[in-house]
Amino acid sequence: YTQLPVSRLLAQENKLKSESCIQYNVGAQYEGDGRFYKAELYYKKYDRLALVEKGTVDAAEVLTSGGYGYSKGFDLFFNDRVLLKNLEYQLSYTYNIAKRKFQEYTELTTPQYATRHNASVVLKYSIPRIGTIVGLTNRFSSGRPYHNPDLPGLMNDHVKPYNSLDLGLTFLPSKKVIIHASATNILCRKNEFGWVNNKAILASNDHFFYIGVFITLGKKAAYDVSNF
Repeated sequence: YTQLPVSRLLAQENKLKSESCIQYNVGAQYEGDGRFYKAELYYKKYDRLALVEKGTVDAAEVLTSGGYGYSKGFDLFFNDRVLLKNLEYQLSYTYNIAKRKFQEYTELTTPQYATRHNASVVLKYSIPRIGTIVGLTNRFSSGRPYHNPDLPGLMNDHVKPYNSLDLGLTFLPSKKVIIHASATNILCRKNEFGWVNNKAILASNDHFFYIGVFITLGKKAAYDVSNF
């Protein structure tokens, strides 16, 4: 984002308007027999976004409410707990087209954080005999856009697609104790989140490990035993 002089920002403070968003949704869902389906179409219209423009005095940059944009697409979600015994799986997919003219972007373009395709697969397998749940999640998204100075236009290139395979393990030794461990990106994939000065923006760590112990001190159980 372009850093503007404080005097210019203060001069424009009273002229900026509240940003607005009008959203339209239509969808359908079904739930029954251990299955859940959901599909939704959406369209969002943004107006009065903060935009950096050339001023009338000394061609200085000023902050105005002249920005606008839109976001449209659809979401799909599917959950199944009955196909196989003790197995639950979830499938989700999102398709999104986003364009905005805002901040330092002087033409309608895709923001750096917007990705066209996003999908995930979640598997949960329960082993009631030993009170254990094993979870596996695979998350994917198409590459984020970034500005390549060697190509025409704004935000005209994309980083490589994002992918992370995560593993989780939950152990239930008693009705009042839950032990959970998880590891993200177990394949240590070097995911990119953008490019700056011809260098890829990477996460500080390729993967993350977590372990937690949750103990209920009251009279109530920490979880519903009938779920396992």
